[in-house]
Amino acid sequence: QTAGALCGFAIGLWSVSCQSIVVRGFLAQKNAVMPSVVACCSILLNIVIAFLLMGPAVRVPTDGFGLAIANLQEFSHIAALGHIGLALAGSLASMVSLVALTALLPRVNIELDIHSLRVGFAKTLVASAVMGAGLMALQSALSTSRIAIVLLSVPLGVALFAGTASLLRLREVRTLYEFAVDSMRGGK
Repeated sequence: QTAGALCGFAIGLWSVSCQSIVVRGFLAQKNAVMPSVVACCSILLNIVIAFLLMGPAVRVPTDGFGLAIANLQEFSHIAALGHIGLALAGSLASMVSLVALTALLPRVNIELDIHSLRVGFAKTLVASAVMGAGLMALQSALSTSRIAIVLLSVPLGVALFAGTASLLRLREVRTLYEFAVDSMRGGK
């Protein structure tokens, strides 16, 4: 059960990370109002999506407010995913929030190179897919030894992702490589 919730949360990790960076752009322009309004809307959206995805209550409370929430859950769901739906709701609300904040950036005089972001995203997606395929192949080849899978998965995953990203000339890999070389030389 925990793995399902973690998957639901993991889907939105990238948007939470990006969102914190975008919010800093607003704060650098001395505008805390827009991110605050978007955050409030995101909370409301999270609640609505949670009601849609969680399904009916497992145990129906008998008190007024709890009973009202349980009744709302009973008649407003489109899926009965339980705690996984709750995790997904947070991820989806975070993604919508990121899109809204990104769309509002020009209002505080911040322009993004969307084409460059799309290219980087596509390359990262390809590198991630190669890594995922390699790790699934490893898991099926070593299906009897969980320890071997754990010990080999991290280095293999890093190698597959970094190798594919390098072949695709992902700019961030080059930057990371240069930083590592400088650090080893005692530089910056």
